[in-house]
Amino acid sequence: MTLPATVTRGGLKFTLVKLVSGTKIGRFIPREKPPHTRATCRIEQNGGQAPALFPWRMSAIDATGNKVTYRDIEMGTTNGFVFYDARGLGLSPSEVWRLTIELTDEKVLPEGYPKVGSHIYPIEFLARPTRE
Repeated sequence: MTLPATVTRGGLKFTLVKLVSGTKIGRFIPREKPPHTRATCRIEQNGGQAPALFPWRMSAIDATGNKVTYRDIEMGTTNGFVFYDARGLGLSPSEVWRLTIELTDEKVLPEGYPKVGSHIYPIEFLARPTRE
């Protein structure tokens, strides 16, 4: 439950290196500080950088069963790392979360869905976020 947390699937190694929860100044209304969660995951294949995988969705469930599916997410990939920067909903950072991130082997279309035939990688981690 401490980070880094690693999951191996099909020759790919997914390592959750950072999970932060708290509040962050809003993009459009600077006076607001909505709940905020940031997850960063490293992806490797055979000890080196993995083929391009793109972030798609993220959700979390806390120890008491409260579930959040994040809708306002900035996400990206660079140098073997994938990040999710979610705003608007939050869970208590004092509890362990079951965090699910979903990656796809195709870029997400403007409509918000991967191309038909894309492979989806749902990866689950148990982790306690740090407070921001």
